[in-house]
Amino acid sequence: MALSFPLPEIIGMKRSVALATGIALLSSVASAQTVVVTPAAPQGWGANSLSGVGAVGITTTQARGAGGGAGNGSLELTGTGSGDRTRFTIGTQAQGGFGLLNQLSTLSFDWYRSSSSTASAWHVPVFRILVADPGNAITYREIIWEYDYQFNSGNNTAPTDAWQNDVNLLAGNWYTNAALNAGTCSSLYGNNCLSYPDNWGFSSAAYVLGFSIGTGSGWSGSFQGFADDVAIGFGNGPVTRYDFETAAVPEPASLALLGTGMMMLLAMARRRV
Repeated sequence: MALSFPLPEIIGMKRSVALATGIALLSSVASAQTVVVTPAAPQGWGANSLSGVGAVGITTTQARGAGGGAGNGSLELTGTGSGDRTRFTIGTQAQGGFGLLNQLSTLSFDWYRSSSSTASAWHVPVFRILVADPGNAITYREIIWEYDYQFNSGNNTAPTDAWQNDVNLLAGNWYTNAALNAGTCSSLYGNNCLSYPDNWGFSSAAYVLGFSIGTGSGWSGSFQGFADDVAIGFGNGPVTRYDFETAAVPEPASLALLGTGMMMLLAMARRRV
């Protein structure tokens, strides 16, 4: 039997659906944030711990946007020999840092190795998490992700001249050379130690001081690589995506969603007047 509703009730139902849709669209935009990082507005990122002729900066050489879309820049990392090292880092002095290490729920980035590189075939941009642990009186430790660690043995060949998109670092293998309890996660290869930070002896109070993208040290041969679209999130909180660009760029997808949601809510407000 077909159901029928009075006209006012149908209109009310439509308004409720439209209102819910508008709020949902606004919420979807609010749940993720893209931060455009440029030389003029670095948003807390900066080069540090450089050595030799190692260089890192935002350039147009391999322009790329957030989510693999159009953009006007990306982070370029270069070096010519074993004495070169690069680091591009974001850090905070805030109490508790960015969040607890064991609450890190999203961590990914895009990377690219140029075939012009003569450094060992497994060398690509390296990602580091900088950790403090008041539970163990630790003020600074590095946890390191490298491409070569993702395999059961070393000397692997990384793809070249193509972006590797949204590489999920939390699903990968990590290493720290300053573990408190290295015996339970001592191998560089085939161990996802980050899934169990207590294996390194960190307490539940360990928190993230910062994140770093870099190359070297000790790499032989020249290197040219790129990185972009760093995604970071803790727990059920919003994910922040850092998009490296030479200048600010519009975000049409996000703006369109935001505009659609706002228009729906404004239309509902007008109808009620």
